[in-house]
Formats: sequence, structure tokens, C-alpha cells
Amino acid sequence: WVVLDVDGEVSIKNLTVFGKLSFDDKADRTLTADHIVVWGLLEIGTEQQPFGMTTGAIARVLLRGSVFDTETYVYIEEEELHNKVIAVAGRVETYGRPTVDTWLRLASSANSGASSACVLNASGPVDWPVGSEIAFAPTEFDDPAGDVERRTLSANASWDNVSSCWLLRWDSGLSHTHYS
Repeated sequence: WVVLDVDGEVSIKNLTVFGKLSFDDKADRTLTADHIVVWGLLEIGTEQQPFGMTTGAIARVLLRGSVFDTETYVYIEEEELHNKVIAVAGRVETYGRPTVDTWLRLASSANSGASSACVLNASGPVDWPVGSEIAFAPTEFDDPAGDVERRTLSANASWDNVSSCWLLRWDSGLSHTHYS
């Protein structure tokens, strides 16, 4: 049984888990690899103790490289897989701090270049922590399959008394206008 308890990012080329690999949640943990093969158990938190529940820590598993890179392959039982793959022949179990609201509606349109916007939330305060990734879906009628814009929250949500909504702030301006 191996516990990932290294501060900062752990960057490796290939990871194969035969036994058990679990993440310690005393601090943020980031595991970066070209590909991961799990024959045993990859565990990030448990049902009884979700990752970051008491510490607020965040776990990240990042896959790097290009899916078009033909120099890196994973072979599993005569099957050929390219990189940027998590191949699971065993189990992957992830339990994190529950998020009450997984999506919210814009209170008003967010214009191109905006780095903040108000959202409506009838269930109570927005509990997304700083560093959370948020996504803006395309809202244009003529391009419903347009690109999703991803941003990282740079501050905790705050209540805007004037607009009666929750104000979110993120790391960089939007490339497109998103309509409410």
C-alpha cells in the first residue's frame, strides 16, 4: 500500500498500480502522468472520509501529452492504447467534499473580457472554494456546440446586495459573451 503524501506536484511518465495507491489529504496533491494503468486500487478519499472534507485539500490527477503522440503507447492484454489514458482493470474510487450545487445560472449576461459575474442560487451560499474550475457553456443560438470556456475561481463568492446575487471572480477575462 502506497500513500501519496508528497507536497507539490508528483510528475512521472507512466504509473501502474498493482496494489493500492491512496492520496493523503493533509495538503493539496497533484499527480501528473502520461498514462495510468490500474490493476489494483487507486483511492482518493473514501465514502467515510471524503478527500479534503476536514482539510479543504484538493486532489488533482492530470494527464499530459498529446493524444496524437504515437511514441507513447499502453498495451493491455494485446490492446493498444495511446497516451493520456487511465486504463482501469481494477478499481478507481474517488470521494471528495460534496458540492451542493454543480451548476448555476447567470443572473445577467457575462460580456467578453469579463472576469466576474453574478449567479443565481436558490439553495443558499455558493460553496465553491478558491481554485475551483468553472465552465461557461456556449449560449449562442447560432453556435450551440461552441467552445466551453474554463476559468479558475480567484476569490470566494460574495453576496451582491445591489443585484441580489452571488458574485464570482475568476482568473482571466472571457473570450466570448455568455448570455443569461
